[in-house]
Amino acid sequence: MKMKMKRRSLKRNQMNMKTKKKRRRKRMRAKINRNKRDNKQMTKFKTKKISSHACLGETLVSARKKREVSLREVARELRISETYLRALESGDYGKLPGDIYARNFLKSYARWLNLDWKQSLADYSLEVQLHTQTSKALDKTLDKTLYKTQGSKSGLMSVGARLVRRPSRLALSFTPRLFRQAFVGVLAALLLVYLGGKVRAIFSPPLLFVEPPAIDLVTDERTIVVSGQADRQASLLINGQPVLSDDNGHFTEVLDLADGTNLIEIAAQKKHSQPNQVTRKIVVQADEILTEE
Repeated sequence: MKMKMKRRSLKRNQMNMKTKKKRRRKRMRAKINRNKRDNKQMTKFKTKKISSHACLGETLVSARKKREVSLREVARELRISETYLRALESGDYGKLPGDIYARNFLKSYARWLNLDWKQSLADYSLEVQLHTQTSKALDKTLDKTLYKTQGSKSGLMSVGARLVRRPSRLALSFTPRLFRQAFVGVLAALLLVYLGGKVRAIFSPPLLFVEPPAIDLVTDERTIVVSGQADRQASLLINGQPVLSDDNGHFTEVLDLADGTNLIEIAAQKKHSQPNQVTRKIVVQADEILTEE
């Protein structure tokens, strides 16, 4: 009887060992199959054509170099700050005063370089949009990386799904008195910055942009249309005569021309600021001279 019991127990142990081996083999096969499927999914790539179209800044620089002029000369001709022109060429759009003025500067610069100004404006809009999307994606990536890799090293701890910085000894010792002093200091700094900006805005010359007429224009017409845009708070003068503008600062004026050289002076000035002046020289030739030529 004892021998039979031993044999039965041995058979049971052998059956259990075989069952365990089969289960291990199944788990290993399932794991290998999952790895294969993951590898297949990772190796599926979509090919996209990369556009070789030059960026806006490269186009502007190339066109300017073909005309063999420096950026300072262009700024003097167009009456646009050299800093703004350099920002357009380098793609550093954060240095431009605003989207409206940036588009007007780009339009004037492209026309002066004999480029398609409409295409230049389209390229500008596309690059600004791509820059904004890239910045947002980069910020999200940095936040995720900080959450995963630098939580414990930088003194951060997770509370639920958020990443919260651990309170330091300095924060724990931050008394109400120190808080009041810091609050007053921040208010004083903000007040100084605000007053400085107001004073600068009051005394700095207003922005002035003139589209037509072109620089050094030669024509046989007896009238010319002068239009452009300036700050809404600025008063406009054309040859010393006041000119009205709309709510956005746009103005249009028709002037009579005389034979020979005509100088048109457009000036914009705020109440206490320095004037910003743009001059256009228009040469009117008689019909007889144009016919002989």
